[in-house]
Amino acid sequence: MKTALRALLVCALALSRQLPARAQALPSEPVSIANGRVTLSGDVSGAFGTADTGFFNYTDYEHSALRVFRVDLTTAVKLNDHVSMLGEVRTENVGPLQAYAFYLRVRPWTRRAFDIQAGRVPPTFGAFTRRVYASENPLIGYPLAYQYLTSLRPDALPMNANELLSMRARGWLSSYSIGNPVPAAGLPLASGFRWDTGVQVHAGAGLVDATVSVTTGTLSNPLFRDDNSGRQVAARP
Repeated sequence: MKTALRALLVCALALSRQLPARAQALPSEPVSIANGRVTLSGDVSGAFGTADTGFFNYTDYEHSALRVFRVDLTTAVKLNDHVSMLGEVRTENVGPLQAYAFYLRVRPWTRRAFDIQAGRVPPTFGAFTRRVYASENPLIGYPLAYQYLTSLRPDALPMNANELLSMRARGWLSSYSIGNPVPAAGLPLASGFRWDTGVQVHAGAGLVDATVSVTTGTLSNPLFRDDNSGRQVAARP
């Protein structure tokens, strides 16, 4: 028995030196195909905690940051050295898939930090919403400016100051006399769940770096189709 066991161990050791090792885990880096022209990456994250009856951790008064399951899939297709297509789809709590980002990037010069992006582009304001993976966020939820809903509505206005004051701390359900009379949720200072649609130009040279964008919606209310015949112009030095 000892001889047979010793022979089996020797064979296993010999085979282990001949066969390549294979990790039993998901890839920790983006997957590249088509000679590196197509890059795929994804992220799965989840959090489960006790019920929050005070709604202090509700990101939009519908999803709690303590109870959320998110799946992200990001892809980049490099058509050539000057043109690329980038997109990201996301679902939360096994809900419908949403196009978080989908835009075309054009770089006229490969040796200069200058590019033009068109489509559902990253926000010009701030850097928090451009974090790709949930692990890049050191917070449990979202910063207050991206999460807290104010009493202001995109489709309704108060008749006077008294009506506005009556809706204090009513971001989850506010109503006004002018515009849409149906009670609805208000807007955050900056949306952390959607990107806006438009054109963005970025340029950099040495210590100087600037971004300018013209979008359909606003910082607090990103849109795919315009609803007020206006445009938002944003810039960041």
